[in-house]
Amino acid sequence: MERFLFTSLSKIFLLFSVLIFSTGCFPPPKPTPPVFSLYGHQGLVILPFDNVSADPALAQELQNNLTAQLVGLNAVPVYEQGAVSNYLNQISNDSDDPSADPAVVQRLSQHFKADLILTGTVETYVESTQVQPPQRIQTALFSTDNKWGYYTVQQVKITANAKIVNAANGSTIWVKNAWGNGQNQVWTDIPYPGEKTDPPAEGWDDYFHHHDHPEWRHHNEWDHQNNSSPVVTINLNTNGNNSAPSAPALLYQTDATFSNLRGYAIAQTANWISDDFKGHGGWTLGYVAPAPAAGQ
Repeated sequence: MERFLFTSLSKIFLLFSVLIFSTGCFPPPKPTPPVFSLYGHQGLVILPFDNVSADPALAQELQNNLTAQLVGLNAVPVYEQGAVSNYLNQISNDSDDPSADPAVVQRLSQHFKADLILTGTVETYVESTQVQPPQRIQTALFSTDNKWGYYTVQQVKITANAKIVNAANGSTIWVKNAWGNGQNQVWTDIPYPGEKTDPPAEGWDDYFHHHDHPEWRHHNEWDHQNNSSPVVTINLNTNGNNSAPSAPALLYQTDATFSNLRGYAIAQTANWISDDFKGHGGWTLGYVAPAPAAGQ
């Protein structure tokens, strides 16, 4: 019966979708040009990103991901961080922010024949694990049976910013703040009767203590006040003075799940930054938006 109902609903949804698109209820998106166009420029020099986060390897990986996306746009010649770093070393540059030094910007522009300088900063990297309070859910779609359990949420968050400087005069002509988030959610069943709609009167800590549940003893996630709030473990990875440590104990280095979450967060952050340089809705180079109709 459930399979028949699911199949019928699928057919109805497919028919509804065909009707919508065939009648033009959802017109195609209008072409939208980039927020900041890289097309028509001489070249883009990417300076080494600064890193004030807890992950010493993060700035390089974010920059590599962003560089690959910018090269893929094929909008402007891109001079990546490796070649730029070598040149900065040759001219004995010791500035903390080369983009703020007019003399360095001018030499970069002349050497690479570029009119745009891009730089950025990775601001934060945070790994967290949150065990949520137990809840009662259905065992399956359309089922009348229920079960008790809890979700464990693992998460990686990254924040960064980037800017583009006009090489001709050193002025900042584009700025973007970006973030990325990788999240994984895992459900764990609890051996508490699913037909019961209320949690145990004595509280979850006492319940699992009485039932000698080993996994619960291992986690020890809730307080002794009937789980009024979950415990959140956040790996800040700082050395106590809000600066990045030389060798932080980061979860992604030994945990495959956190490694994947970190990779997703990096890609999301790079996508957020590069999105301003992309056209949308089928936009192509040379597209000119039509003039608004009279009265609009």
